[in-house]
Amino acid sequence: MPFQQGLGPFIFAAAFMAISLLIQWAVSRRMDPERAWRYTQFANAGAMFGALFGTQLRTSEYLGGEFYYGRTDTLPGPSAIMLMLGIYASLRVLVTSYVQYRKNRDDPELSKKLIKDAVGSLAILSGVFAAGIFMEALQRS
Repeated sequence: MPFQQGLGPFIFAAAFMAISLLIQWAVSRRMDPERAWRYTQFANAGAMFGALFGTQLRTSEYLGGEFYYGRTDTLPGPSAIMLMLGIYASLRVLVTSYVQYRKNRDDPELSKKLIKDAVGSLAILSGVFAAGIFMEALQRS
């Protein structure tokens, strides 16, 4: 079985996301939020690269129509990648916001900003999950 048809792309994307979360955790523990923001954005870009590259490895399977015409022995690629990104986003909120909050509990302005960021990220996460469910429904119909 070639790398493009198995779980390889998803494992590749998950590895990039895990490395990105580890980088963000380390940076958030060592730096204040203003300095850490730039490094966390680089880590986010790495995670998105891994997810997009994992999706592109399976594009020929989608464009050829093999998935849509009765071949169900593979995982649904785009919706699975979107769900992985949603899980990544929720873990990212936990890693960055919570670590910064634990370091600076006495700063009310920072606490308000972190809560606002967490609520915004969770709203985006619900949109990602809704889009994933919608894409899955489109693939199944």
